[in-house]
Amino acid sequence: MEEKKVTFTIKRNDLFYYMKDMQFGTEAGEFIVFVGKNVNDTQQAQFELL
Repeated sequence: MEEKKVTFTIKRNDLFYYMKDMQFGTEAGEFIVFVGKNVNDTQQAQFELL
């Protein structure tokens, strides 16, 4: 099995969504990113948006 380390940048506007008031934006908080080839084989990382 081959392993590679990858990095990528997530910008604030990449996390925008339509909120309850139908405004398009984002809120501060913790996010979890899952990466893998299928739902049973993933790795995860956390970050906080201030």
